[in-house]
Amino acid sequence: MRYQFAEFELDTERELLLGPAGPITLRQRPLRLLQHLIEAAPAVVTRDELMDALWGHNALSINVIPQTLSELRQALDDDAMSPRFIETRHRRGYTFIAPVLKLADEPAEVIVERGDEADSMAADAPSPRLSVEIPAPATRMRKPWRIIAWILLALVLISTVALFKGWRGDATNPHAMTPGMRPLIAITAAPEQAAEAALLRLRLRAAEDVIVLEPDLATVIATTTDGPRQIRIDASGAWSVHAADDSLLQRGDAPAGDFASRSSALTAAIRAALQLSPRSAVDPGWPGDSAAVETLARASLAFERDDLDSARTGLRLALSDLAPPASLRLLQARVERRAGDWTSAKAKLANPATVAVGQSTPTDLLIDAQRADLSGARPEAMAALRAYHHLVPEDIDNTLRLIDWQLRGRQWQAAQATLAELAARAPWLVDAALRVPRARLAIGQEKPDDALDLLQPIFDAPNRYPAKTLVTAWQLRASIEQNRGQSERTLQALQAHIAIATPDLALLSGTIARERADIGLAERAFATAISGFAIQGRHGEQRRAELEAAQLDLDRGKAPQAGERMQSLLTAAEKAGDPALLVDINTALGLAYTKAGTLDAARITLDQAIEIANLNGDAKREAIAVLNRGVLLVQLGRLDEAEVSFARSASLFRSIEDPRGETAALSSVAAVAARRGRNRQAREAHAQVLERQRESGSAIEVGRAAFNLGIVERELGELDAAITHFDEAFGVLIGADAIDFALQVSASRAELELQRGHADRAASALAEVDQYADQGSPMRRAAVLSASARVAEVAGNTDIAARYFRQARDLREQAGARAWVLATDLLLLRIELRKSPGSDRLRVQLEAIEGEFSRLGEDRDAQFAALIAAESALAAGNKASAKAIMDRLREPLLQSGNRAQQLQAEWILAGLADGDERDERLLRLSQTAASEGFGLLSRLGEVMRMETGSSSRSTEIKRLESAQLGGILAAPSAAFQ
Repeated sequence: MRYQFAEFELDTERELLLGPAGPITLRQRPLRLLQHLIEAAPAVVTRDELMDALWGHNALSINVIPQTLSELRQALDDDAMSPRFIETRHRRGYTFIAPVLKLADEPAEVIVERGDEADSMAADAPSPRLSVEIPAPATRMRKPWRIIAWILLALVLISTVALFKGWRGDATNPHAMTPGMRPLIAITAAPEQAAEAALLRLRLRAAEDVIVLEPDLATVIATTTDGPRQIRIDASGAWSVHAADDSLLQRGDAPAGDFASRSSALTAAIRAALQLSPRSAVDPGWPGDSAAVETLARASLAFERDDLDSARTGLRLALSDLAPPASLRLLQARVERRAGDWTSAKAKLANPATVAVGQSTPTDLLIDAQRADLSGARPEAMAALRAYHHLVPEDIDNTLRLIDWQLRGRQWQAAQATLAELAARAPWLVDAALRVPRARLAIGQEKPDDALDLLQPIFDAPNRYPAKTLVTAWQLRASIEQNRGQSERTLQALQAHIAIATPDLALLSGTIARERADIGLAERAFATAISGFAIQGRHGEQRRAELEAAQLDLDRGKAPQAGERMQSLLTAAEKAGDPALLVDINTALGLAYTKAGTLDAARITLDQAIEIANLNGDAKREAIAVLNRGVLLVQLGRLDEAEVSFARSASLFRSIEDPRGETAALSSVAAVAARRGRNRQAREAHAQVLERQRESGSAIEVGRAAFNLGIVERELGELDAAITHFDEAFGVLIGADAIDFALQVSASRAELELQRGHADRAASALAEVDQYADQGSPMRRAAVLSASARVAEVAGNTDIAARYFRQARDLREQAGARAWVLATDLLLLRIELRKSPGSDRLRVQLEAIEGEFSRLGEDRDAQFAALIAAESALAAGNKASAKAIMDRLREPLLQSGNRAQQLQAEWILAGLADGDERDERLLRLSQTAASEGFGLLSRLGEVMRMETGSSSRSTEIKRLESAQLGGILAAPSAAFQ
């Protein structure tokens, strides 16, 4: 079959894609992906459908789909942000949106045209996260029948027990347990019997007729009359059962025999004491050999203690050659996920056979929830967990897990309702157990002070709380104080009260230290975190700490080294299949590639990050990746697309109520607006951003905001204000060891000092970073070389200037930054025009550069090229040509030209005038330039007003030459840019 769309044709029988220039080389998988999308159009094709159709779920990584899509889009010259052919549908999949013709023996038939649904998802539409979407009929969900059936079954059960009051029991005590409810128990044991206790918890949970609290939760139970029963095992193995008020109900001696026999006997005795039905000694799928049983027990204990490598090894040994039941598969999946191996976790949850709803158990529903969450289907995961909660409301641990998921999904009202229900159902939980979820809810409800009040007792008495509670509390405090610009306070408190050896808190400390530009502390903290996570077997978190360390290298201008580390991490993360980590690594790698100048690789990795984040509904990570994509597009000179990316990023940050992220995105929007000539609007926006960053931002954020404001002020002609902000930015960035960015600021400072007429200060600005020049990325080094060339050109050293410009051009071409290459070509032409102002060859080149700037959307650079052409025509005595150019530029310069260009236009118009009019124009220009800080132009105007050959003019020329400014006499445009 052959399909035609736009300028392409797909021949499925020959597996060939044809473009305007002939066959396009493409691997088989991208071709099959294209065929699948075309034949399914206009339906949305889910990620699972693509995996089934193209990989059969045998792929090692979820990253294969974005990688294949990126390859296909590159072949089609399609853009994920403004697609012509393949459109990403938020958290649903992909759809082919272009009209397609089926080419066969019969007449051509239109298969699909882009309709209203596709139009509604255009790039400028509101975030799909903010509206309800109805899936296309052909879209397939992962086992929706099972989740819907569970929800319906739960509702029927709830209605039935409510009718007969069998679930609630005595009306005078609504929380009293009745025979219709599963007993709730907590198990504690002496250290010598910890493995036996872990296996007992595992066996009792597997029976699904009793609820066993997690060990951490068992430590925060108040002694009441309506709490869980307590099972205690002493050092000898003797056991006892206690009522909620701690009164003794029954006791028994330590069982005899090998480990398996003792475990079975203990489980049977406890079940009898709890008046539960007997169970077989060895259930199907459980190990029967004593050594294997003990290995399973110690693996379960290792998981409880966060010794994940031991847990994974033990489970593999204990369950080898067995078909584990649902409860053990769920344990395996949780261990693998905690260890950071999502691919293995999903494999453990693969259902060997379809189970009818009537035969399923609540554990199967927990598996459905975990499987959906691992696959990024959060609505399905939430539905499954809610259904489980309706079926088993007395399961406190999974109720807390539901609250956690609701808070992660920003479902504040639902979380508040579930918290209230839990507090009413389990008043025996001491207040400490609910402090963290209540604090998270307070943050979500914009009550940070209430959150800090809730967390303070945890910081005051950290030894009374489980380690996970303590870590989360510190993370919440850090987020609050970061938004308030008080990260240093968090860092000091961490160092004063907490041992940095805790890997989670070491990672948190390193992240804050990196933001505060404390490089030494950040390095030490990340090293501690990496080592600690490795010891615990939490390899996902270990890779995250390694990524932070690599980003620290990137901050210090070591882009190649950072890129190598990130690429190695990406390989490991792809195998592990953790989508959040994949997004983070791809985003960071895209930024590293951007700084290293390999822009095509940067675009591919950032597109992959956006795809993965979008498919998994991770708005924050998507916003960060889209923001970095905008930065890349600016370097590529694609400003229209960059502005769309920045606006999209701001919208995503706003949707998740992230003011810092929104500020960064809006700052980028303002920067693009400034480049498009909307300078006054941009200046106001940048001033607000700088004020906010001074209050709450990191050193690098303050430096970036000050630099951006200085750029806009320079464009407006407010040079004194601009140099003040450039100086602020440079001081902050050097102090923060942000060398790469500091190089760019230094180059801009030097060029601005030239405009102000201070060649010595320009040279000093460049000398300050001379020792760091080799540490910068190609684009930053090119900026310094270009500024050095400008200093040489203004001094009249054109050979040196040309050499520096050519070196800068090579670096920019290496980076693929076409607009910057053209800008450098323009400056090289200006040097040639000194010698041959009337050259037709140079004139044609100028016109070509101006045309390409216009096509790239770089209007201001196009105007600068035209101004140089006008000045060259004037120098060659061709006033008619110069006048024609100026007539064409008049309106564009008024609308979008910067102040330097407007003054340059006045200079050329003065040159077109004669006699007194010329002198009057030059006088006004000199006075205006002096008042606005354009010292170099002011001095140039004064010289040109003096009579040729006069002693005063000769004296002034010597002064310019001694100040290293004499070169502007042969190339006046150097005074402007």
